[in-house]
Amino acid sequence: MHDNRGDTLVEVIVAFAVFALVAVSAVTLMNRGIAIAQDSLETSLVRQQIDAQADLLRYARDENTTVWKNDILGNLVVTPADRAWAVSSNCSNAPASAFVLRATPGPSPVVQRVDTSSSAGYVSSDTYSFVEAGGQSHGLWIQATQAQTQAGSILAYDMHIRSCWYGLTDGETPRSQATIVRLYAN
Repeated sequence: MHDNRGDTLVEVIVAFAVFALVAVSAVTLMNRGIAIAQDSLETSLVRQQIDAQADLLRYARDENTTVWKNDILGNLVVTPADRAWAVSSNCSNAPASAFVLRATPGPSPVVQRVDTSSSAGYVSSDTYSFVEAGGQSHGLWIQATQAQTQAGSILAYDMHIRSCWYGLTDGETPRSQATIVRLYAN
């Protein structure tokens, strides 16, 4: 008698199904982990760009009064429509008063006007929002508003720093981050 017994067709199919289920689950889990890591990286890079803009604003106020008074406060938003835009959370076109700061060799940052002519909205199509070394902004901008007054004098300014970008994992919905930096008049 022969006691050589092999696997039946049903056992092979069940084993293959279990292997396929484990393999597909592992690949799905790895892809989700990669997407989470990419989102985290984009968020961190944009936060660094926003923090850099806040630092340049503080530096301009504290160390370079010409840039602060002429270039930044000269673009102060005073219209109610622009103030409403500054506190909204959409990624629509940046207002005409939008600007970014770029660090340059030497003692002062340079105020760079943001190109707001895009009809599709001011959202970066790049991986994240940033300012190029040459000053071109990609989905990052600042809007200055008057914050606090007392007896006709301005005591503080709010700098609304915004970013909007299409992330690699988000598809058609733009991501955004924003912060407000309050700077008191010297």
